[in-house]
Amino acid sequence: MIRINFLIKNKKTKTQNMKYFKMICLILFFTSYYHLHAQFKKNKSKVIVSLKINEGKINGTDISQQLLEQNANFIFYKSLDRNEIMLCNYWDKLKTQSYGSINSVVREINLDTQHVIETFHFQWNYTNTYEDVKGKASAKLVIVHMGKDNYYYELLLFTNFIDVLLYSGTFKGNLALLH
Repeated sequence: MIRINFLIKNKKTKTQNMKYFKMICLILFFTSYYHLHAQFKKNKSKVIVSLKINEGKINGTDISQQLLEQNANFIFYKSLDRNEIMLCNYWDKLKTQSYGSINSVVREINLDTQHVIETFHFQWNYTNTYEDVKGKASAKLVIVHMGKDNYYYELLLFTNFIDVLLYSGTFKGNLALLH
């Protein structure tokens, strides 16, 4: 905590003390604004697609209701400053996320069924904002093309903490940048 004892010790008038206090507040405000603006510019990104989570399980335990209440989504985006494809598991109401780069993407496509099915295998290096934990996960994303720009997905994650996470839902958009 910042202490402003010098205002009292200098025996200045109330008006002078108020001027000092206002000046300190302005300095703190502009310093905070500059820092936040610099962070935003540093983390430029472009959203590729957002996957709405309708159902989810962690180690077999259903967490679907919690995911729906939190308006949880998976967001694939491109980091413009590092030119990487990133994945984020974002919980809107709590404003928390697990985020990080994906790599080693392998794509399979199955045209032998009624619907086109794409499967992506990749590695995800993530950081959790809510507990400052970093980890790695092997991922399998299965996408079923239901019609023009309408998809169903299942995302299976195996973390290095021996957790198995399964999410599913629908989305509209294009995953062409993952190919």
